[in-house]
Amino acid sequence: MSTPDLARTRGRILVVEDDSDAAYYAVHVLTTVGHFDVVHTFDPVVALHRATTEPWNLVLIDVDLPGMTGLELLAALRQAAPALPVAVITAHITSDAIADASRKRADAFLEKPVPPAPRHRGHSASRPNCGSRYPRPKLPGVLVICQPRQ
Repeated sequence: MSTPDLARTRGRILVVEDDSDAAYYAVHVLTTVGHFDVVHTFDPVVALHRATTEPWNLVLIDVDLPGMTGLELLAALRQAAPALPVAVITAHITSDAIADASRKRADAFLEKPVPPAPRHRGHSASRPNCGSRYPRPKLPGVLVICQPRQ
């Protein structure tokens, strides 16, 4: 869901993360370094409701969530709000998770920990190639590890 008013604001990000330390870090970095308006919830059901009833520039979803996985939440968001940008984040990256996120049309796939101000963008040769689904990040301080194939 988006409105013209979002263009005049700092940008709104909904962070869905059940780990309190990771959530605190994400909210802190996105608000202080990125200057975004950030809301956090640990509950994917609450996130689904808020994501579909409020305007957001991005939803950042952890893969491992209680009650509903992040990838299940991604699939539900694609049904309810197909144009909403969604980034998936995990500390346990696997080729299966990347493939599943790609099938469910994630806009970005990130690996924890995400540095607050990366010196470079892109991925190392040891990182999996996610295919052409993942565009370059448009948010400062966010490192997308999966870049489009050239």
